[in-house]
Amino acid sequence: QSQLIDKQLTGLQGSMDQLGGVKETKIGAAREEYELGLGQLGMKTGQTMQTIQQQYESAIGKGKGLATAGGAERYKSLSLGSTRNVYTSQREGLMGQLGKVLGGVEEWYAGEQARLGSEKTRLQYEKRMQQQKLGRGLFG
Repeated sequence: QSQLIDKQLTGLQGSMDQLGGVKETKIGAAREEYELGLGQLGMKTGQTMQTIQQQYESAIGKGKGLATAGGAERYKSLSLGSTRNVYTSQREGLMGQLGKVLGGVEEWYAGEQARLGSEKTRLQYEKRMQQQKLGRGLFG
């Protein structure tokens, strides 16, 4: 039975050794997801700003007089400001989501460390008990 405990301890140590790598993989996946979301957001924002610019140029081209140019300029300014605000808000949302995921990874990691450490302690205790039984059997 002592050999079985030794095998379990060896397997447990292997799991503990791999835990850091799994954590890094999870963090890498979360960062990639964030960067992908940020890239998509940037693309959408760029397209929106381009559309606003085209609408502005179209309004100026069709318009006659300063009143139309002023109205188009105001529309452009308000639209670009709104687009920037939306971009900032959505970027902050992505950052918040990344923070939650990273927090979850840290929580998982700490939990796994505790679980594996507890299992290691239990197995070491069992091994000591086995060794004491064997010692009493030989000398008792």
